[in-house]
Amino acid sequence: LEKLKPYQKLIQYYSAIDSQKRTYNKYRIRAIPHTVIIDPQGYIRWEGYPLLKDYQLTEEIIAEILKNYHK
Repeated sequence: LEKLKPYQKLIQYYSAIDSQKRTYNKYRIRAIPHTVIIDPQGYIRWEGYPLLKDYQLTEEIIAEILKNYHK
């Protein structure tokens, strides 16, 4: 945790816990962690399972999201 503190101000995101299973029931999300990146306008820019092989959220994917977002 101490190693992450310098980055704390650089990364701004929200995390949610769906205690009533609304997301689970509506979108049929079956694996955890499940990540959705939503831009400030409300568009989904990436969705997946960041730790699952072939579905990882890599630096390359993040760079592509940022490149497309700033067009």
